[in-house]
Amino acid sequence: QHQIDPHLPAVTVAGIGARARAIHRPGLGCTLLYPADADPGQLALTPVVTINRETNAAIDYGIRAAAFDQRALEQALDSAFNGQSERNTLAVAVMHQGQLVAERYASGVTATTPLPGWSMAKSTTATLVGVMQQQGLLRVSDSGLFPQWAEGDHRHKITLEQLLRMTSGIDLPETGSGIDANSIMLFRQNDAAGWAINRGLRAAPGSEFAYTSGSTVLVARYLTDVAGGPQAMYDVIREFFDTLGMHSAIFEPDAAGTFIGSSFMLASARDWAKLGQLYLNRGVWNGQQLFDPQWVEFVRELTPHSQARSYGAGFMRRRPLALYAQSRVPA
Repeated sequence: QHQIDPHLPAVTVAGIGARARAIHRPGLGCTLLYPADADPGQLALTPVVTINRETNAAIDYGIRAAAFDQRALEQALDSAFNGQSERNTLAVAVMHQGQLVAERYASGVTATTPLPGWSMAKSTTATLVGVMQQQGLLRVSDSGLFPQWAEGDHRHKITLEQLLRMTSGIDLPETGSGIDANSIMLFRQNDAAGWAINRGLRAAPGSEFAYTSGSTVLVARYLTDVAGGPQAMYDVIREFFDTLGMHSAIFEPDAAGTFIGSSFMLASARDWAKLGQLYLNRGVWNGQQLFDPQWVEFVRELTPHSQARSYGAGFMRRRPLALYAQSRVPA
């Protein structure tokens, strides 16, 4: 059941034994409050007035005609949307030489519709690590990441890279059951990272791979601390999006002001494509080196013990073909 309050604006949702409220703020998207009657005055971050600017991209038909068999290109788009009831493809955008050459959208979706990225948010968070490392603000080898992980605590040894690669050993299992630690963190905690920081270890840091969004939420909190707090981190994120012209992009925070770097980012297909283009450019955008060119190799390097998941550092890698054969996802 859900109830809409157009004045805040907010939506309250009631499920089995739980009620939560999502409050929308311009430029910040939706922030979850749990329980639903929690005081919205506790929300961190000051809402900002945003300028709605359409992403400056349109299909370059000249490059498209010169570089592509256009019939084959359209057939590729057809293939992406075949079996729509199973795949639920919402959008496809094709870039070539930095220019948009094809796009297609499902019913109700347009070139400006912000689309949830879920784990592509992890890739954006990893990119922000690369950007802040390029600026000399941190290193992926950093450890002792939070005051709660003091020297003498085994968690003190956890490095930023281990969080990015999900080898930290933190006890944050993600099963999608709705009652696993990761679900509780995302949907029943007003301070997601604060809750995750206080979790113990399930394994020695660096000894095993365990996919969990909690690792990336902890990365986002560390970035926020390094930046100087939620408002300063918001400025870092906005500057990054504006540099790339990702004007539709929104990173949603929790009530404590930590951006949920694992999951809650939205952007149009054209803007998601720009993030990919930045990596094809090896970190260069309009002549500016946003991250070290070697960052590309770092994020796509296979994380030890992750062979079945084929994970890098904040990025999913191409999985072995045998694993695709077991699913409906084409290789």
